Amino acid sequence: INYCNEALQQVFNGIVFKSIKEEYDSEGIDSSFISFPDNQDALDVIDKKGSSIFSVLDDMSFAPGANDEKFASILYQRMDPQSTRFVANSLHQGKRKFVINHYAGPVQYSTEKWIEKNKDEVPKAMVKLLESSSNQFVNMLATVLDEQEEQHTPTARKR
Repeated sequence: INYCNEALQQVFNGIVFKSIKEEYDSEGIDSSFISFPDNQDALDVIDKKGSSIFSVLDDMSFAPGANDEKFASILYQRMDPQSTRFVANSLHQGKRKFVINHYAGPVQYSTEKWIEKNKDEVPKAMVKLLESSSNQFVNMLATVLDEQEEQHTPTARKR
């Protein structure tokens, strides 16, 4: 929810404030006094490819032996220590927590169960149901899901 709010705020700022500034400029009105916050750095902390919370989470979710403690440890290593948006002091790290300074204010997060929640595995019963369909396309979906699950199991990687 906080990520969505952050993204919506960015869109709102871009549409409303930029359009007002452009309108003032087009009418010859001084718009230098109009300033608005840019929260792209907060969005980057959360979802920038390769160097964000989501990036570390995705990397860790299917890694053999991954757990919340390892996720937190790697997250603390990869995040920019100079960031004003991501804060993880020694107290936070001892409890496997961190703070994101969102547009609306700071929010503390716990890394507990993040790995488990991010796996997005399709329940076996759902795959069996798809396999039992008389529709060829639906059967193919079951096959694709089975293959994807096999690729993400530790034993499949060893083959």
